[in-house]
Amino acid sequence: MPPILCPNCRKLIGSEEKKCYHCGTPRSAQYSPQYVLFKDNGLVTSIIIGSCVVLYLGSLLLNPAHVMRMQGGIFNIGSPHSDALYLLGMTGGSAWYKGHIWTLLSASFLHGSLLHILFNMSWFNTLAKMSNALLGPARMTVCFILTGVSGFLLSNIASALLHPSGISSPTIGASCSIFGLMGLLIVFGHRRGGVLGKQLNRQIWAWAIIGLALGFAMPGINNWGHIGGLLGGLGMGFVMPSREGYKEGWGIKGLAVFLLVLSIASVILSIAFNGYLRLKFQL
Repeated sequence: MPPILCPNCRKLIGSEEKKCYHCGTPRSAQYSPQYVLFKDNGLVTSIIIGSCVVLYLGSLLLNPAHVMRMQGGIFNIGSPHSDALYLLGMTGGSAWYKGHIWTLLSASFLHGSLLHILFNMSWFNTLAKMSNALLGPARMTVCFILTGVSGFLLSNIASALLHPSGISSPTIGASCSIFGLMGLLIVFGHRRGGVLGKQLNRQIWAWAIIGLALGFAMPGINNWGHIGGLLGGLGMGFVMPSREGYKEGWGIKGLAVFLLVLSIASVILSIAFNGYLRLKFQL
């Protein structure tokens, strides 16, 4: 029997071996979620984009009559009803007031219009490819989810403090996490140094500044969320590797799987708590 590759260290081992004699990883690890999800750099990126698309389409189907009105101009084409977004896990507003803290996870996967999701997914796909290549898909996933949390947390707290009623503004979207990935790559480029690091640092800083400037120039943009996501990504950059090529261990892969499961659970929790109270289905 020809030798095979260890699912962890990728070194050759005998096909009859029950575990790798280089790193001790059992051969059964090749069937674990950590291995399946992160053996291909693009798979988890596709899963995140697919989840956003499915939830967006689901939010439209929950109240198609509202979608067909197409009120509010080009930026509101394909806008779901707010009740549908609350049902699926929008954060801020009444959800935050009621203590639904899990919406800090679910809100990153929801979008408020066709242009919103197209713009965010295009931007995310570019940054995710860069993060996957330099740091690995598990680290990218952890950063995407946790910086979404940091962005929405700052947004909910800041908007509640600044609003006369003390209730934060409802908010959704992957842009907090997108700014988080930019923060991660900014610090990575700074710490790595060299031609690649300096060019990456300058390029991503330029994107971040342009993104923030556009946010302040346009109405209805969650600038606090963008700032919170960027700050979260900058912080995560100092606990991630400072050079490309560092193998992702089972610990970071396990954390990424755990956060993905928590994100799915957050949507289910929102449906369970809000579905029977808020939404009149018009399927």
